Amino acid sequence: MLHAALFAGATFGDEARFDEATFSGYQSSFLWARFKGLAVFRYAVFSGHVSFQEATFDGDALFNGDPTGEGRVRAADMFPATVEFRSANFGGRANFTNRRFLSATDFRDATFQVAPEFHDAVLSQNTRFAGTRFLDRKGTEYVDAAMAYRTLKLAMESLRARDEEALFYGYEQQSLRASKDTARSVKLFSWLYEKTAMYGQSFVRPVVWLLVIFAVFSLVYLATLHSGSTIAWEDGERALRFALQQVFQPFGAFRGSLRQSATAPVPLGLALVAALHSLLTFAFLALFLLALRRRFRLN
Repeated sequence: MLHAALFAGATFGDEARFDEATFSGYQSSFLWARFKGLAVFRYAVFSGHVSFQEATFDGDALFNGDPTGEGRVRAADMFPATVEFRSANFGGRANFTNRRFLSATDFRDATFQVAPEFHDAVLSQNTRFAGTRFLDRKGTEYVDAAMAYRTLKLAMESLRARDEEALFYGYEQQSLRASKDTARSVKLFSWLYEKTAMYGQSFVRPVVWLLVIFAVFSLVYLATLHSGSTIAWEDGERALRFALQQVFQPFGAFRGSLRQSATAPVPLGLALVAALHSLLTFAFLALFLLALRRRFRLN
């Protein structure tokens, strides 16, 4: 039984095993510690504050809790007090399966080289992932990255942590895109959703894309209008008006004319281009509204 576990700055060799160890003191500190190989804290019992702040795990870090709780009164799956992994670096597998985090849990600025596993874990409402880097999208032989991020997404959903929920949803979709079992059509639309709205996390990207497509199509209309060697101011104004019409009067090209003085309808080819402009405007406006709603929704 360890009443005070202070391993600040310690270096552990190829294998550090604390299986079923009991840390009964008010503090267990592995601050700045380095684990060069396997680090096993499986079924370890922590009674007080636990700190792995700025610790480095070169190999796998196993913090599995007891899946049954039998004979241990579930003590072996609990972190009853504050747990700090701030700025920790996990170079291998980070397994927190079946652990229950009952108090503040800090993963800020930590780095996970492999998608962390929190399957069947219970996270505290005071769990922080600000600045945390999740670098894995392909998983390993033992870790399904998409499933790992899906578990964290569901955990954040249960805590009503919308930003983190959207973050892990994005990582899940990127991991699915990296899977060879995902259909190419799904990969394509997943890629488009990421680039245009970051899977619903950004309401700025759709606005930027709206401005970009407006500028591009305005240039197309301007090229259609002018026929001389120079571009007149009137040509630019008419092109701008025609572009605005596709935004505020969608599909108006099928019932209007391009030149103010003309009575002939807009050529079919240009009308189809204008229709595409309207459709893209609708699409990016919808992405903007969805992202805005997700960001500020109450429930």
